[in-house]
Amino acid sequence: MLKLKEVRDENYKIKEIPEEIFSVNYVKEFNKIMNCFPVKVLNEVAVEGLSEYLMEYINELTEEEYKIWLDYHFKNCERKDLIGYSSHVMCICQKNR
Repeated sequence: MLKLKEVRDENYKIKEIPEEIFSVNYVKEFNKIMNCFPVKVLNEVAVEGLSEYLMEYINELTEEEYKIWLDYHFKNCERKDLIGYSSHVMCICQKNR
């Protein structure tokens, strides 16, 4: 297993490691990459948002509290200022004709 100091730079940005399967980008970098393709971006959605960081807390919620959490998540998953907190972002595109 890689240690944190091996996978991040001095600004805590995750380094690209060719041997690894995953690629890490800031939202701004991702948008620049997407501009290279003949598509129109319709929406970007934070898949898990803050859930990954709050997993233990969320798992202890009552059913009623969990419904409130989901309502919060779904109302905030498309906020451009919060998308970068999510480990995964879904980009919904339409191919240009």
